[in-house]
Amino acid sequence: MGRIRSQTIQIRAAQRAPLARMVVIAALLLMPAVTSKGQSAPARSAPDPKQYDQLNLGFDNAPDDQVEPLIEQLGSPDFETREAASKQLEDIGPAAFAALSRHYYSNRDFEVRLRIEQIVKNQYLWHTLLKHNGFMGVQYSPHTGTPFDPNQPVILIGSVEPGHAAQKAGLRQGDVIASIDQHPIGEIEDFAEYIKKKGVGGKLALTIIRRDPFDHTLTSKELTLVLGARPIELYNSSVEQTQELNARMQAYSIWWEKHFSLPRASRDRLPTSEVLQIPD
Repeated sequence: MGRIRSQTIQIRAAQRAPLARMVVIAALLLMPAVTSKGQSAPARSAPDPKQYDQLNLGFDNAPDDQVEPLIEQLGSPDFETREAASKQLEDIGPAAFAALSRHYYSNRDFEVRLRIEQIVKNQYLWHTLLKHNGFMGVQYSPHTGTPFDPNQPVILIGSVEPGHAAQKAGLRQGDVIASIDQHPIGEIEDFAEYIKKKGVGGKLALTIIRRDPFDHTLTSKELTLVLGARPIELYNSSVEQTQELNARMQAYSIWWEKHFSLPRASRDRLPTSEVLQIPD
């Protein structure tokens, strides 16, 4: 579909459109959206799955002089220092995993090990799952018909989640998405897969039709939306997403056991209270 020229259409009597078209427009703009958190075109290339088995997930290791001081700060008596160090180590990501693994083996501070566990888990899931799934942050439903083509498939926005990509781009409840990246809207499953595969940071060029709540004019607008990440708590929105998260968590457990679990000799040197916290 070509780009829709920006224009304003006044909904009046049958001077402008036949009655059938007016009914299509009214239904399109007034029907409630189906509750759905889900969201094909070029997909971002995911890392080679074999990299997921590596300690550093295929990243180059960060220099020790960058990582070691931060790991030491995980045991600081000052809470804000510990929090800041955790944040910086998460920012370094898998490049810090080799050093974190060494310290997890050797450190007797229980909180330091807990922080290492959380840093590693967060970054493993981010790089193997979360960043590869683009997220708009809307509820939507499929509909058919625009003022320009009564047979055109479109997406009707039912609600916009605060703080996510759609709101930041200016998308509103009641907006109609007529095209995405200058392509017409197809099946809703294809639309959802397109969004997902774009990945975090992927840009969408949306052509939307917006209805003015006061004078009932329809305006065609162009919006650019930068996709965010689906919050992990929203991976229960569909069976497929739940299965995807569960599979990644199982893979994480195997990966952690391989690279971070303490050998028996190391466990025997730890205080009993700490050994009890380390699963076999």
